[in-house]
Amino acid sequence: MNCVEAQGMVSAFIEQKMDIKTKEAFLEHVDSCEECMEELEIHFIFYTGMKQLDQEKTFSDDFHLELMDFLEKEREKIRRHHIIVELKRDLLAAGAILTMLILT
Repeated sequence: MNCVEAQGMVSAFIEQKMDIKTKEAFLEHVDSCEECMEELEIHFIFYTGMKQLDQEKTFSDDFHLELMDFLEKEREKIRRHHIIVELKRDLLAAGAILTMLILT
């Protein structure tokens, strides 16, 4: 993913409207690109601030910390997705082996 693509996906990422593969590629790029991380942080501050105004909440003291928490939660979702995919693959393989044992 390049910077133009990543910066075009910032809103979708913040609004969690991104499939897992795209999210993973986006995070890989943002983690390695200071400019795109900065762009993400600006959008996140704006989005979060507007949301807090709409809900009549007080402003957060540290939007950067909120962003880091949000990013960690999204990375955790990706890790869990990979675990589930691997587990499904292993269960299918075990099922195939069990079926072959039963049939022989």
